Amino acid sequence: LARSLPSGVNGRKLSRIEIKLAVIAPYQLTGSDQALNIVFDGSQSPDVPESSSPETIVSEVMGEKASLTENESNATVIESAPMAEPPERVREPSEEIREELIVPSRPSIPSHPASVISGISHEVLGDVLKVHVSADGRLNYTSFLLEGPTRLVFDFNGVLNAVPWAALNIEALGVARVRVAQFRAVEPRITRVVFDLDEVIAHRAIERQSGLDIDFATSDEAFVREAARAAQLPAQELLRAARESETSRVRSALASGADVNETDREGWTALMLAALRNNPEIAEVLIEAGGNVTYRDPTGMSALTVAKEASAERIVALLRAAGASESLEERLDAAVREDDPAQVRALIVEGADVDVLETGSYQTPLMVALELGHLDVFLALVEAGASPTVEGTGIETTGESALRLAARIGSPWAFRLLVEKGVGRAQLEDALLVGCVHESIVRLALENGARPNARGPKEETALLCAASKGSRAAVEYLLGAGADPGLISNEGATALAAAEAKGQTGWRVTLQAPSVNAILTFADNAPAERSLSA
Repeated sequence: LARSLPSGVNGRKLSRIEIKLAVIAPYQLTGSDQALNIVFDGSQSPDVPESSSPETIVSEVMGEKASLTENESNATVIESAPMAEPPERVREPSEEIREELIVPSRPSIPSHPASVISGISHEVLGDVLKVHVSADGRLNYTSFLLEGPTRLVFDFNGVLNAVPWAALNIEALGVARVRVAQFRAVEPRITRVVFDLDEVIAHRAIERQSGLDIDFATSDEAFVREAARAAQLPAQELLRAARESETSRVRSALASGADVNETDREGWTALMLAALRNNPEIAEVLIEAGGNVTYRDPTGMSALTVAKEASAERIVALLRAAGASESLEERLDAAVREDDPAQVRALIVEGADVDVLETGSYQTPLMVALELGHLDVFLALVEAGASPTVEGTGIETTGESALRLAARIGSPWAFRLLVEKGVGRAQLEDALLVGCVHESIVRLALENGARPNARGPKEETALLCAASKGSRAAVEYLLGAGADPGLISNEGATALAAAEAKGQTGWRVTLQAPSVNAILTFADNAPAERSLSA
């Protein structure tokens, strides 16, 4: 039975289709571009006469899958036959507007079938939980509900499972968790995704360029509200569409009045997100719509910077043609990495900031040159007054400076040059602790004013550090300079205990009875590498 509901929902027209059943029968829902397939399996109901239902394919489980229950592994997978497309009908303009509020805009879908599912992500937007299944093409799937406990199952046909986890707790809007496994490993391959539900809840599946969205809500009205919210927030929809590489959604959001230069919480524009995703089609649409090609986020990143780091050569060309260019500091970073001292000096004359943190690893040019071993570039930066104590802010460079880096890698020539530019005693003593394993760094730090018994954050000393790392030369020099082997760290360790913990049992005589006027020998009769009085 098909009929229109005169009352509708929140003033919007709805049509209802009722299917009267002779008996309870399992069913599946599958969606296509212009059709909804509802497939009933009458094989389990002997009272129902056999009909021309689609072919039933029972998939064999290739090995036990820990992430799927026994019932799920033994479930029958039914592939639905294609249905005839409904005839075209003329719609009133007002009807199209109402439909757009209920049904999300349909993105352009890849024509080629997917071969792999690479990830599953989720986010909660108001009363709607959105789960995105990422794939490298169009997903062909069937879905069905299982009871006891309640589960929603999606079988993706012809794809391999490359999701890096087997289960993910969600605990939102009636969805407890999602599980994924390779249900069938041989042709026809099947990847099964199972949603553990607290109860049967409203859900829908929407095909995307990058995979499939599976949405859950407490009611159908929540989907209507979420669509209306999205319609009222075109800028957020634009950013989301650019992040998900949905060209049609980007165009739709712009047509709805979205600000092309709106930024997300990190300060990124849709153009930067398009560069990150290496989507030149979206980038071109955004540039034509007035996207700011020179904008920089709070960290100094621009769309051009992002495109270069993403190796998005077509987008780099589009941005340059639209007027984008690297800053002096970005050009300086490139010259440093290319070991071009002449270009480095020229850019410094032009006014490039020699202490700016580059946008990749968030290091100073001085740190980059030292790390790469570009001596002439390093000298040019030192001559230009680059600070040896400016600290990086990256994940691996936070707290690091050129002075600390020179101490850590044990580069005495670089350390000496930086110290000669003038550093405080606190920086010297910090470098002494960082470079405690290198006798040359220890000597330079002490000669320039560092105290031999200076302590670190855990009350550790350079002597304790050198002893724990087995550096005999550094231990001897520190003892000769007055380092106290009896000092104890916050962890209760002494230099002797640290040495013995590392297996340096022959150091007992050295650490207990140092003499600043004699060449020391160790208990194992190994000669000392230098005189403590030298």
